[in-house]
Amino acid sequence: HLVGASMGGMIVQQFAVESPERLHSLSILCSRCGGAISVPATPEVIDRMLRGASSEAGDAARRTGLEVLFHPATFREAPEVIERMLANRRAQPHTPAELARRSQGMAGWDVSDLLPHLHVPTLVMPCDADLLVPPENSLRMAERIPGAELVSVGDSGHCFFQEKPAATNAALLDFLRRH
Repeated sequence: HLVGASMGGMIVQQFAVESPERLHSLSILCSRCGGAISVPATPEVIDRMLRGASSEAGDAARRTGLEVLFHPATFREAPEVIERMLANRRAQPHTPAELARRSQGMAGWDVSDLLPHLHVPTLVMPCDADLLVPPENSLRMAERIPGAELVSVGDSGHCFFQEKPAATNAALLDFLRRH
């Protein structure tokens, strides 16, 4: 059973198309499948996220970067989630070169034409307010994967699994129990 979020969602898709016989199920959270069917984030969103994740960022830039990843309500209602992520960013910043390599790798990655051949139980989970990976990506992936289930987490951003852990876990556990 593989679960991957964001870039991890891309990694589990690659595994699934290369080794479907090794899977009981696949869960893809806040991700995309690449290629022409993907809906990109705006250049402004990408810039804010990359500047906020960089080792050269100060706390103000880091917080601005997190505004791309989290729903606005999380800043008011669960500031501890934001503080935990800020602490993580301070402790483990990404170098600009690392972020550039990661972005370049993701830009050229594409399994969109392989997904219709995937025959493993699949759960696709978007959220409704993802600025980094627009929710339309999940809809398009789910349409391409035979029998895929689509479960959206409302009032949350790209890191919905941190913002709404109970809803995320309930959907995942329900899916995993059935498969």
